Amino acid sequence: MKARHFWKSSSLNHDLKCLRELAYHRFESSEDLVRSFDRFRRIDHPDLDRLQKLYDWLFVPITLWPFNIEGLFRTALDRASVGKRLEKTMTLVVDLLPPMPSDRTRCAVSQHEHAVQHGNYESLIRAPYKYDQVE
Repeated sequence: MKARHFWKSSSLNHDLKCLRELAYHRFESSEDLVRSFDRFRRIDHPDLDRLQKLYDWLFVPITLWPFNIEGLFRTALDRASVGKRLEKTMTLVVDLLPPMPSDRTRCAVSQHEHAVQHGNYESLIRAPYKYDQVE
């Protein structure tokens, strides 16, 4: 399995900064995962590439997630941390993850998530294409 390691060479502080910049209180819900994985990735575990793939997805805006990435990553990391391999269904789900969204897509969606989080729904309400068929 060939994984793209977006964050592998980054430091813990850099990763925490990136997490802090995400909308919807992602830092509060995932800081412990980032810290745990930072310690774990120094270990040679047979499922490290799959865990790294989930870790990379943790930094994608949540509305682009195909499913609950944080939940699967938390469960997978718990198993791996006690020396267990990932279950077959876990490995299948991770292997079937789509490619990471582009930087441009992640940036646009992140901006949208921040706007919505702060109560700015104008882009949703005033989208002209929604009203084209009404007339």
